Amino acid sequence: MPSPASDNTRSSRPKRAAASANRGPATDGRHAALDAVARQAERFPDLLPVSPETSHLDARDAQFASAIYDATVRRWLTLTAMLNMRLKRPLSKTDPVLRAALLGGAAQLVFMGGVPVHAAIGETVGWAKARSGKSGAGMVNAVLRRIADSLGDVVSEPWDNRRDALPLADGMTRLLADQVFAEDPLVRLMEAASCPRALLRRWTGAVGEEQTRSRAMHGLVRPPVILNTSQHSGELTETAEHAKTGHRVFDGVAGSLSSFLDRYPKVWVQDPSSSGGIESVQELLADDRLGLVIDMCAGIGTKTRQLLAHMAGGRLIATDQEESKLRQLEASPALEGNVETTTLDELPLSFAGQADLVLLDVPCSNTGVLPRRPEARYRAATEQVNRLVDTQRQIVADAIRLLSPRGAILYATCSLEPEENAGISEWACKWHGFARSAERFIEPQGLPGDPASNYWDGAYSVVLKR
Repeated sequence: MPSPASDNTRSSRPKRAAASANRGPATDGRHAALDAVARQAERFPDLLPVSPETSHLDARDAQFASAIYDATVRRWLTLTAMLNMRLKRPLSKTDPVLRAALLGGAAQLVFMGGVPVHAAIGETVGWAKARSGKSGAGMVNAVLRRIADSLGDVVSEPWDNRRDALPLADGMTRLLADQVFAEDPLVRLMEAASCPRALLRRWTGAVGEEQTRSRAMHGLVRPPVILNTSQHSGELTETAEHAKTGHRVFDGVAGSLSSFLDRYPKVWVQDPSSSGGIESVQELLADDRLGLVIDMCAGIGTKTRQLLAHMAGGRLIATDQEESKLRQLEASPALEGNVETTTLDELPLSFAGQADLVLLDVPCSNTGVLPRRPEARYRAATEQVNRLVDTQRQIVADAIRLLSPRGAILYATCSLEPEENAGISEWACKWHGFARSAERFIEPQGLPGDPASNYWDGAYSVVLKR
């Protein structure tokens, strides 16, 4: 099977596809990816954080399916711009099945250098024919052949805003035969970096053009797996240094992370921008008078685990609004016996006025973690942010009822948007009598080609206390 490596190809101009291709061992993986893209094409831009269905595949085919799907979602707008040049009508007006074939096929050609061109085209066309008929498949075949013919060399220089080249995740640039991208600089950045214009406009108004470009390019990076190693003593195999003390980068072979974490039970996956929020309340957590701590938006329990590691005593309760995540919390070996779980509805009934600390890692737009949540960029329009702000305010209001007289709220997001960050803390101070402390905003760091040791997600946190 071809290598699933994506967006990091150093191959030169691909050869023209053969007229047909035999089904290879990657066929089922490719079809699983295209099925998933087709489901998303019906929803775009409101993409869901889902993955291809790969339970029926072996490990290599499952990895291949995920690589195709990820490359497609991550560069949806880039691929759209390239395809629109070769279509009689816009891609958005095309049937979702054919749209998926065009996007997924182009993603293999443009960003997955280990995939044979004849296989990428032939098997994608076969998938389209089975689901949409001969006519649509013929169109897919013709367009993908033209995409293949338009691809030039990959060069080591970083992208310099050219209309006939596109930036890659590893800091290199793929040359193109045509001036694909728009003359307008903002639209060109949207297309080349696959970052929606509405989001770029928001950022430009908030932080200016230079920082906006940096954020958009950061979104192309393949994010490293960063480990919180602050509770581990001794050497760690399969890791490399990170700029943040108490963190290391996992550099083991693909698929070995789970076994690595089993060997080192005091190590967990966590970006330093995430861990910094809990670090801001370490003094409170170390106080021997600490009573009840509630993690009210615990997710799968990453910050819950960090809370537990820093608590000198007291009682820790975790919950989440999603039933599936609550079940994960209950089943977590790292939390078993030390953390109690309950439902959100039970909190005000049983714990009103008792919590010395309530952690609110609230649902947000995820614009600080776009390399890890690439689908989120397409949803991050102003209307969505406004809806999230209403939710975040309600969560803060619900947490207030749980606070003891000395209690504090640690409010955190992985968003870059002021409305979700300082806007919420300002609202809490104005309408609920809080004062802010330990406020921190982390700008995402790491551009294509930068070392993993310098990578950080974007994040915000603040301590609210009366």
